[in-house]
Amino acid sequence: MAKNPKDHAVVLVVDKLTKSQAGELVGEFAKAKNKVAPNARTTGGMTTRTNIGKILQDGVKKLTDMSDK
Repeated sequence: MAKNPKDHAVVLVVDKLTKSQAGELVGEFAKAKNKVAPNARTTGGMTTRTNIGKILQDGVKKLTDMSDK
C-alpha cells in the first residue's frame, strides 16, 4: 500500500451567495487547488440552489468514470 494513498476528496456546497460571489469563490478555489494539489482531478460548477443535487451527481459520475491513468 502506498504511504500516502490518494483516496480523499473534498465536497463543498456554499449557498445564499450572489452570482458574482459564487463566481469569485469558484475562481479562488481553483487557484488554491492548483497551488496545493496541481495534479488532482477536479470537477465543479456553479448553480442555483435547486440544482445542487444534479451538480453533485454529475460530478460524482464524472470523477468515478475517469481513468486513473
